[in-house]
Amino acid sequence: MVQQYEVAELPLLISYRQKVNKRLSYYGLFGPSVGYALGGRLKAMDNEGSQIFSDKLLFERRIETGIWGGGGVEIAIGPLTAFLDARYQVGLSATKFYGGEVPRGFTVSVGVWLPTKK
Repeated sequence: MVQQYEVAELPLLISYRQKVNKRLSYYGLFGPSVGYALGGRLKAMDNEGSQIFSDKLLFERRIETGIWGGGGVEIAIGPLTAFLDARYQVGLSATKFYGGEVPRGFTVSVGVWLPTKK
């Protein structure tokens, strides 16, 4: 069986940045989050991979809280600043929705900060 669900998360993260030189800096992130379960499906498959059952998930509660932690590096490239960011999330409550287990997640992001006027 496979549970697929969509959750909108809103983390409130505090960051600490340390410049190594003019072009390179690293940072750490930590803070709480609140999430809202938007929807989900429960699917059962047979040994050949054919779907034998599919239904929408019913939620006992849709609000989830958690703790995020992570860090990354920033590199200045001309007027832009590129970053590589990794974060780990742990839910604060185990529910029937998650099969009685505490939800966990890992995210890696790569991007570019747009320049702003100072």
